[in-house]
Amino acid sequence: MLLFPFLNNTDGIDYIKTIPIVTPDAKPAQNRIKIKGKGWQNQPVSRTPQQQQTIILPIRVKTVYSIVRATTGSIGGNADGGAIYGETTAFSLQKIIELMKAHTNFTAESRFIDIGSGLGKPNLHVAQDPGVKFSFGIEIKRLRWMLSLHNLRNVLQYRIQQMESDGVNEANLLGYHCFFSNADIYDATTLDPFTHVYMYDIRFPPKLMEYLSDIFNRSCSAYLICYHPPSLMIDRYYFDIVLICQQNTAMHGSGENHQGYIYERATVTNNSSPDIPCDPIFADAWNIVKSGLTTIRDIVCAKFSSEINSPRPKRHK
Repeated sequence: MLLFPFLNNTDGIDYIKTIPIVTPDAKPAQNRIKIKGKGWQNQPVSRTPQQQQTIILPIRVKTVYSIVRATTGSIGGNADGGAIYGETTAFSLQKIIELMKAHTNFTAESRFIDIGSGLGKPNLHVAQDPGVKFSFGIEIKRLRWMLSLHNLRNVLQYRIQQMESDGVNEANLLGYHCFFSNADIYDATTLDPFTHVYMYDIRFPPKLMEYLSDIFNRSCSAYLICYHPPSLMIDRYYFDIVLICQQNTAMHGSGENHQGYIYERATVTNNSSPDIPCDPIFADAWNIVKSGLTTIRDIVCAKFSSEINSPRPKRHK
């Protein structure tokens, strides 16, 4: 008998949706023209029809979101700054992932980081599809990090029970190459070893964006996925990137819509070494994930128990 046997009766997530995919060429163009008596005005030119693509939410992803909902609820950061925190819906994130798979070589060999990972849904999502080699979330808020550990712990326990149960399709076994750290991204000097850098950066302060630009530009990371347009990412913060494509996304709880942008590095890095570079702040997590399911589960459970049983921090006047 599996953990959370009620999942399929409570998930409320559809399997399939058809959505438009937007690329830079598909954006409506405008010409700046001068009209007598009206001055300079924008005149739209011919539109390129949006491509339609059917998005299928994989069963493993559907299962993970059901586990998370049963563990920590369905919306946002769950306190420590508000009940609703920036977070895309499962289908909106799946749209982005489909574009990443189509345009950025996002595969089971990829290494993915979410900067400001909150409850860990993007990390747990990509651990299932495409089943990345290393899915890592870094979160500075202790409470949100603890909730992400709680979610990961239950996902790992579900995976172990799947392996111990008869009749479970191997294709439905949950991915587990995932880990979360309570740390400050300012302690990183690069974003290696990650191939794909993801961040919900809508409310990131300018100082942080400038620092992220510095460490991204000196990294080997090939792709950047975020929610700021090129006018900010390239012209203001000087990320060494070019836009590949973009996609509208819906947010949980708030009902807001934001454009997600997928960029690739403009300057190809020359890493002749056969060894994958790794910034020291990420090394422990990467070694843990490479050590296998049982080790990951044991460490996650130990960390979570230690945090739950630790004394409540004292308030300072």
